[in-house]
Amino acid sequence: MEKMSDLSSAKGISSESANDSFVKRREEFKQRELDRNDKDPCYEEGQMALDCLKQHMYDKSKCVLEFENTRACKKFWNKVQWHRFFNGITPKMPEKEEWEAVKKEYSKWISN
Repeated sequence: MEKMSDLSSAKGISSESANDSFVKRREEFKQRELDRNDKDPCYEEGQMALDCLKQHMYDKSKCVLEFENTRACKKFWNKVQWHRFFNGITPKMPEKEEWEAVKKEYSKWISN
C-alpha cells in the first residue's frame, strides 16, 4: 500500500499542499459545526443523544430519555416557529441570543 506522500507526489500534489488542504477542510467542518450550534436550538440535546448512543454501543433502549428530550425540544421550537409565522413575526426562528427569553415567554402557554 502506498503512503500518503507517495500518492500525493504521484498525482503531482506536494505533501505541503495536501496538508494545507486537509487543514482547510477541517476548519470548514468546525465552522459548519459552529453554524449548526447557532441555528439549531436543539443541537445540544441531539448531541447528548448521539453521545449516549456511542457510550452504550448504539443500544437505543439505553438512551430513551435523551431521545425523548430531543423530540420534546424540537416539538417546542416547531410550535414557536408556527406561532411566529402565523402572527407575522420574522424571522420564524429567533436568533440564538433570544432563545432564553423566547423559552421563558413561550413555555408559559405551550405545553409539550
